Amino acid sequence: MHARHLPPSDLRCLPVAYPVTHQIEVVRPGVNRRFKSIHVRGNQIPQAHRATIGGAELTALERTLIDVARSYNLDVSVPMIDDALHRELTTRETILTTLAHCLEKRNGSKVRLAIGLADARRESPAEAVAAVRFNEHGITGLEPQVTVRADSLNRDIRVDFCHRRARLIIEIDGIGKLYLGSGVPRQELEAERRRLNRCRIPHRC
Repeated sequence: MHARHLPPSDLRCLPVAYPVTHQIEVVRPGVNRRFKSIHVRGNQIPQAHRATIGGAELTALERTLIDVARSYNLDVSVPMIDDALHRELTTRETILTTLAHCLEKRNGSKVRLAIGLADARRESPAEAVAAVRFNEHGITGLEPQVTVRADSLNRDIRVDFCHRRARLIIEIDGIGKLYLGSGVPRQELEAERRRLNRCRIPHRC
């Protein structure tokens, strides 16, 4: 019986920050082989780490997140863990419990780092990748999705990251924002420019 890794873009729609492989990964104990479109891993998968969805036996969500973190870079694994936590599909404690019962110990510290960097408050893969980059450069103290008070506007503004001591706000922008709201890129670009200008006005976070 084979246990297949859950395709990130399939059943649970875990985000893929950027393409890393075109191969489907399958698990077959005792066999390690690569084919053109399939990568067979010889891992031992406990029954508790398996799930059956649509008639196919897959690795359970927590085990999938762990296996991705074990095999790929942080900027691939952290967005997936963030998304699963944000959507309340699992918890950090459940993932750590699953990790403790994995027979495979390869890259354990890398997996724990990915779990430690994950944060349910982040709302997009881009924010998760930014958090990974902050960590790589030793930047700490940035809180995700913070509501700040803009006194000059007499309103609250929610920002992607805020460093309270440094009074620094960081916004993560992507081209997708230009197609939200009105759906007219020119209008959305102008609206985003006005929002960023408001963020530059001194306020309390």
